Amino acid sequence: MAQYEIHGGRVIETNNFLNITKTAWTKIIKDFDLPVQFIGQSQMVVFMGNMLESGMTEFEHVAVLADEYSKYTPEEQESIVAHIHKVSDKIIDVILNSEGWKEFNTCDINEAFPLDHTNIPNGDVYNHNYVDQSFITIDLTEGAFQSIQVWDTVFGNNGFHRILPNDVHSYLDLVQYAGDLVRKESEHWVSGGLILTHTFLSKRLRQVMFGKTNPKRLMHVEKYIVQRIMQNIENAGGPLPIRLNNDELIYEYSPELDTLLAENADNLMNYEVHNRSFYGVHANVKINCFDLLEYKIKQHNKPTLIAEDTVYNGPTVYIKDNYTIGKHDKLAPSFKCLPSKFYCIFRCLMNDLSLMALWFMKEPIIVDGILHWMSDSSTWYSIECTGNKEYKHE
Repeated sequence: MAQYEIHGGRVIETNNFLNITKTAWTKIIKDFDLPVQFIGQSQMVVFMGNMLESGMTEFEHVAVLADEYSKYTPEEQESIVAHIHKVSDKIIDVILNSEGWKEFNTCDINEAFPLDHTNIPNGDVYNHNYVDQSFITIDLTEGAFQSIQVWDTVFGNNGFHRILPNDVHSYLDLVQYAGDLVRKESEHWVSGGLILTHTFLSKRLRQVMFGKTNPKRLMHVEKYIVQRIMQNIENAGGPLPIRLNNDELIYEYSPELDTLLAENADNLMNYEVHNRSFYGVHANVKINCFDLLEYKIKQHNKPTLIAEDTVYNGPTVYIKDNYTIGKHDKLAPSFKCLPSKFYCIFRCLMNDLSLMALWFMKEPIIVDGILHWMSDSSTWYSIECTGNKEYKHE
């Protein structure tokens, strides 16, 4: 029996995943953006085992979730999936049917949350112009939900209504509140813990839910929040960001900014919003440093050690080599512009080249420092670093 010990000491027995239904697997794959389509229970056991073996820590929570699903009968799993849909729908109903939402949706958003005019360009840095450079990013966590919280803090009960119920103070509270409503309406409520955990952990599900409200208006408030943070950093002697990417600030890396954020991040996330008087608000953010690396995927009809080779250009992939501010502890890399069919091969490359044998029958080869591997009987691919910095696994 294949066993894997993950962070926190929990032991996962992947053979138990044979008990998971196609419906449950499909829901897990979709909501957690697994780089695979459903390929049968036995193949999913191999796939999940390979992910754990390859050190893909970003999917450990999915393995724990799958382990929980495996404890239920097929009928119970079908019910759990159905209730996740109901809880998601209920969250949307709680928001859209509130008096506060109607007021928020019709107010003068530019008066309530005025944006500063700035020459800082919008967008990200995932292009060749920024390869081999280092950055610091400040990214709102659960940005759409934070936007609603700001409305409730500043305007709710201060001339306007709240959007969220009075006892909802976090996104987890909102999931639990909606779950309680669904449970009271349901005749067959199975494993509320798993239903709520799946709903809470899925970033994609959260994006889909808030995408059904008024994402443009919520994004306006997110931009307002990050502009307040940007102003705080500037007032503290820090630089301006080089990009405003919706709910994210992107700065060129400097030791001075690194130190400023490491020592004062909590205070710098406090800001005020005016509604008759000023109300203090605290922004919840994720702050990381990263080096931007660039790799090129090419398709060949033969490995390049053979002269007769036709090269077809494939996608250019950008890797964020992430690490923490202050201590610079290494974090799992993240990928931009990476097609899902290449995710596993890239993730193995980031950890240990020998792990690629888990995913492909044929061992990879290296020619002139460029990695090649065969995906089927006739197609070869290569990955080549096109910048000066290469990823180093620690």
